[in-house]
Amino acid sequence: MTPTNLLLQMIYHSKMLQEKNFKNICSIATNVLGLPKGCLAFKNRSRNIQSARASVCYIAFTEENIDRNIIAKVLSKDRTSTYHYIKTHKKKFNECEVYRNTFTKIYKKYKNYKEDKNIFNSKIKL
Repeated sequence: MTPTNLLLQMIYHSKMLQEKNFKNICSIATNVLGLPKGCLAFKNRSRNIQSARASVCYIAFTEENIDRNIIAKVLSKDRTSTYHYIKTHKKKFNECEVYRNTFTKIYKKYKNYKEDKNIFNSKIKL
């Protein structure tokens, strides 16, 4: 295998892993909030779904460094929507109780998930 092909294969796997990780964050959000699976990608503008969508976008970008294009693809949005979600997070968190509660629930569950995953991985290494 040539170095170029190897690099392309590594990039492909990296993007697939990012997509899988983002879908896991979306699943956490829908489970915590009791929303239908996959609803974050629907063209629904209800406040609870919009808040969940913005929250998972912010968490994925800041915590997991997931590429904006991947986030947009999974949410069936364009990349500029991800810029908006990230840019307005602080203001929404400070001013909107619904968004703040939604974000806090998802973020706590996400952190618990990450801790459980790290404990599981460290036990496998032993």
